[in-house]
Amino acid sequence: MMKRCILLYALSFILGFNACTTGDVNSEPISQLLVLVVDYDSPVFEGGSVTNLRQLPSPAPSKLPFEFDEELPEDGLDGGVSLFYANTDAKVFDGIMPYDASAEGNILIPALGDPSDFFELETEIPLPNPLNMEDLEGDYSGRDFSDLWPSINRLGVVQNTLNNDAMMGRYLYQPQRRNENTWKWILFFFEY
Repeated sequence: MMKRCILLYALSFILGFNACTTGDVNSEPISQLLVLVVDYDSPVFEGGSVTNLRQLPSPAPSKLPFEFDEELPEDGLDGGVSLFYANTDAKVFDGIMPYDASAEGNILIPALGDPSDFFELETEIPLPNPLNMEDLEGDYSGRDFSDLWPSINRLGVVQNTLNNDAMMGRYLYQPQRRNENTWKWILFFFEY
C-alpha cells in the first residue's frame, strides 16, 4: 500500500510539473514530417521517423518544401544525397552513395525507428483518391504508388497524417545506380 501511495505521489508530481512547463506562450508553430522507408523490390516497410520542424512563414507551401543536393561518388570517395527543409539548413534526409560497387548505401538522417515501433491498425487505410503524390528528383510514373501502398496501409501514423491533409511525396534513393537491390523508396508525409 505504501508503494502505491509513493507511486501516485510521484506520478501526480510529474504530471503537475509537466503542466507547468508546457504552457510556453512564445512557442513557434510547428510542421510535422513523417518519413517512411520501403524496399524497392519487395516492397516491404523497413522503418520510419516523425520529425517536428519550425513552420515556414505563410502562405502554406503548394508543394513539398524540400531542396535537393546530390554528390555522385568519384575518385575513390563516397557521394551522398540530401534533402533540406526549404530555406533552412535542416536536413530531412541524408543518404550515402558509396564509391565501392559492392557496398550498400546507408541512411544517416533521419534516425529510423524499427517497423515494430509503429502501431498497426486492424483495418486497412484506403488508397487516397485523388492521389496527390509528388515525385521528388525524378519521374516515377512507371512505378504506380498503389504497388507501395500495401506496405504502409495499416500504419496508424499514416492515418493520422492523412487526416491532417498531409502533402505526400516519394523519392527513389539509389545508393548504387546499377544495383536495384540497394534501392529504397523514401516516402514523405508533410503536415504544414
